[in-house]
Amino acid sequence: MIQLDEIAHEVFRLCAHVPEIDLQFNHFFIRGDEPMLYHAGMRRMFPPLRQAVARG
Repeated sequence: MIQLDEIAHEVFRLCAHVPEIDLQFNHFFIRGDEPMLYHAGMRRMFPPLRQAVARG
């Protein structure tokens, strides 16, 4: 499960907890004319991250 929080206007933090290693990864999404996703996690995290961005 990825938690999506708006931390500033049009800026979102997506938090993903990996229980197997008890570590949290933070990703950032900026909405706008040219949206940007800063993905700082493992490759296998991308599909659920993409779904969370679509919700936001």
